[in-house]
Amino acid sequence: MDGYSIYIIDLLLLVEAILLLTTIYLIIKSREEYRGRLLLLDKMKIAIDLLSRREYFDAVFDIYREAKGWVIATVTGTKPREEDMPLIDNLLSLMKNRVDDGVRIRLVMPKSPDKIYMGYRYKSVGAQVKFHENLMIYDLRYTVADGKSIVMGFPIEVGETKPTRRGVKIYSETLAGILTRNFERYWESKYAYTYEEYLEKYIEGIRKTHPEITIETIANGLGIPAEELKKINK
Repeated sequence: MDGYSIYIIDLLLLVEAILLLTTIYLIIKSREEYRGRLLLLDKMKIAIDLLSRREYFDAVFDIYREAKGWVIATVTGTKPREEDMPLIDNLLSLMKNRVDDGVRIRLVMPKSPDKIYMGYRYKSVGAQVKFHENLMIYDLRYTVADGKSIVMGFPIEVGETKPTRRGVKIYSETLAGILTRNFERYWESKYAYTYEEYLEKYIEGIRKTHPEITIETIANGLGIPAEELKKINK
């Protein structure tokens, strides 16, 4: 093989190596772009969820502001996530102002120890709270004011602990009547416990199985002040 042929072969090998490196580079860049798109989509989903949840809370805020005499609601009672705390604090502040204005607020939530924290928060602003063993709020939560204003909340995923992501505000005395009768059925049920009754039963149950446990430890687990438990435990 003469020198010219060797030169051509070397040149072709060089070109092949360059094309191979270029292909590898393009594959790497393509994967980086793909990951970037996934990250962007995730951020867009988070933003849409936050905006939708804010829209739901805005509707709930409106119904509390408009209420003249009373508000009833079925709620999840799930302890809010860190990003939802400002919304919950603002809602609780509004509820306290409305109670001070003479508006009666009654809430029913599922009977579960992890709901006691929000039960305490609602109770502390003057709302009346009951826990029900068989409350079904997996696919619908509602708020009714004065027998005519309604906010219906829906989670994106079915589940008792799934946060409400969509809300619809409706003015309908007929629908308000249906939901109010549904609420009263839970409120007056023998399976409904007031906040104080449920907290007392919970403390008794814990201390029966773990007599050595202190009130402070129980309160810390629930996320509420120990003084609250001591008052109930008396």
